[in-house]
Amino acid sequence: MTTILLPQIFIPVESIKLARLVTSVDHPYQDYHDPAYSPTPLPTINIRAHYGGLSHGSHTSKFSSALTSLLSAGYSKRTNTKVRIETNLVRTYTLQNSTQWFEKAVSSEETRRWFERAIDQGDDIYFVVGFHTVTDAQIIYESAEGDEHTGRLSLPVGLALNAAGVIAPLGDLADPQVDVHHGSVEGVIEHFKAPGEQICAFQYRKACHRWLSSRSIDKATLAKTPRWSAGDRWRDEEEGVEDILEVETTDLGRLQGEWDEEIADDETLLLQLS
Repeated sequence: MTTILLPQIFIPVESIKLARLVTSVDHPYQDYHDPAYSPTPLPTINIRAHYGGLSHGSHTSKFSSALTSLLSAGYSKRTNTKVRIETNLVRTYTLQNSTQWFEKAVSSEETRRWFERAIDQGDDIYFVVGFHTVTDAQIIYESAEGDEHTGRLSLPVGLALNAAGVIAPLGDLADPQVDVHHGSVEGVIEHFKAPGEQICAFQYRKACHRWLSSRSIDKATLAKTPRWSAGDRWRDEEEGVEDILEVETTDLGRLQGEWDEEIADDETLLLQLS
């Protein structure tokens, strides 16, 4: 399974649903569609790493180590600072029987119309089948650009934006600029915190489609993949009108662009290079 790490580090777990249809692997909270399911899909939850204090012991999987390592490396590159991300708990939420849930999704008229609009706009479509979360993650800046005269540490723009919501400084500091009590900030370590459970990575299947002509379809044969008449939509071809839309999900496959990659626990972790 391929896991896509978010470029903005974290988003609140309440903002995403499994079995969502999206048009971007990097921004699953934009231009999405949540089909109306009954009952609501329930995830399988797997704890990948947990630290319970000195008296409770700890367990860290190869996957959770690779996840935080790639997050740290990616954010360090984008902000031109040395950043380390740590967490006490990593969970994986997985949608079981994703093909059946996809078929339920496209059985509704509302979802079909959303599909058609996305295809007309030339968008790729992805189906959310899992995500990974971290709990009470700490973002540790081991170096950053600062002003030796004012003694204030200027945080990168990405973190400053996140400080307004998802990421908040430890303690009572609300200003995204952190007071530093040194004449020089070189080597100063600053701690920030993403309180609660936050999503940091996603698993998708890609939704593929093809147009068919109702004239060439054997109506006596039961279709193995979902298909429907595209309403008043039609496409002219030499051999007839393609008025039937057929859809299915496949493995994510190769993504465009340049990506950092790590493999752990039979999973491929990808973080897009900016």
